[in-house]
Amino acid sequence: MAFNDAADGIGQLLVETLLDSPIRKDYVHLASLSADRALKKYAELTQKIEEGRESEGRRRALSDYVGSYVGFGGIFRIEVVESENELAMLFQGRESQKFQLRHHHQDTFTWFTSWNEQIKRAQFIVFQPAFYSIRFQAGEGERPIALNWVHDSAIPEGEDFFKE
Repeated sequence: MAFNDAADGIGQLLVETLLDSPIRKDYVHLASLSADRALKKYAELTQKIEEGRESEGRRRALSDYVGSYVGFGGIFRIEVVESENELAMLFQGRESQKFQLRHHHQDTFTWFTSWNEQIKRAQFIVFQPAFYSIRFQAGEGERPIALNWVHDSAIPEGEDFFKE
């Protein structure tokens, strides 16, 4: 995956060439600018995600968060597991979609990874910090009974996934 929409630029260059357009764009320069901008935006995203991180530990044991959380009307599952004193989540319970959960503050964890890791997993970069946060919600017994994930910026309140 490129730092920009290289396929679109290549298509435009081919059309310019085939039609012998009198107006030519410098696509190499534009691609360079676009790549630099994407990396800068990623650095800004990283900084925004790190804002508000608390250095103090969690309020509860990791085992309290472990479980299977279901959302999207029962068709999507986020499995939260504990391994070697760390939490991870698996989208749809798939090992290939496993992400480490790092404590951010209170009952909020982040699954943000490096640019290279996201590209290696063929994930498009989402430039919304909330997308990379998982907020657990405690029930009356003080154990998490749900998690909230802002998977779509059009739904800023996020979606609740309830523990099975």
